[in-house]
Amino acid sequence: MTELARSIVSTIAYFDLFSFPLTTLELWRWLHSDRSQSGCTLHAARCTLSEIDRSLREDLDIRSRLLTQGGFWFLRGRGEIVAERLRRQRIAERKYARARRVSRLLSGIAGVRMIAVANTLALSASRDEGDIDLFVVTKPGALWSVRGTAAGLLDLLGLRPSNDRSRDAICLSFLVSDDALNLSALALPNDPYLAHWVASLVSIYDNGGIYDAFWKANEWILDLLPNAWNRQTIERAARPLFPIPTPPDTFARKYQWKRFPPLIREMMNLDSRVVVNDYMLKFHTNDRREEFRDRWIEKCREMNL
Repeated sequence: MTELARSIVSTIAYFDLFSFPLTTLELWRWLHSDRSQSGCTLHAARCTLSEIDRSLREDLDIRSRLLTQGGFWFLRGRGEIVAERLRRQRIAERKYARARRVSRLLSGIAGVRMIAVANTLALSASRDEGDIDLFVVTKPGALWSVRGTAAGLLDLLGLRPSNDRSRDAICLSFLVSDDALNLSALALPNDPYLAHWVASLVSIYDNGGIYDAFWKANEWILDLLPNAWNRQTIERAARPLFPIPTPPDTFARKYQWKRFPPLIREMMNLDSRVVVNDYMLKFHTNDRREEFRDRWIEKCREMNL
């Protein structure tokens, strides 16, 4: 098997974890590189779209492992995920519309620099019952006040997730200040998920070029994803409805700190799942990165990659 063929199949195998087939263009964009330190055997460096297309059409090792349908590539025996992806794309349009409306409100909060759609919605791969994850960047010294104000507004509007409701709810589980944009310290050993998470973010509000600064601060992801590009989506950009003042950050910090649930208090700052400080608020209590990494490595081994 050629080096490029190994990288093509291992990339498809990674997205198969999420039942997400790829077009040829998407495969080129998300192609994994051997410069990563992953447990899979990855060999291809930066290559052209035409090289990917030719390999998909002509390489027998690839054709013995992958199939194509409706313009999507997937592992043999997984053809059902094409219809699932198309269904999720339709669901994502509804969720994007809500995300844009909510971002028009939240972007008016003093100190908000960027709002981006994250996780499955960023790939237009949301489940119908899923919530809407937003990644928020604030100016320095405004992290706690922005989160507190945003959470309060969403509570008033009934838009925050709860135990009995998550469909289309707005989740504010990750905020950073714009002097802490580099997220590499959060990476686990051999962690492909974080690089994909960073590269897939879709900015829907950007005040002062923060999206470009975020990409520059996270160029380390190119070690795994050398063909990833800066993906601004002007058609989905939000504009603030009106300015919203915030309380002093020290007050907002004390207020929220007292109200953290027991699980957050138990997990905070033990590792990169839950991070609580004046530069980053990350509340991923159900962080599955290690699981995804291990399943991907095992899948690659099963295919002798």
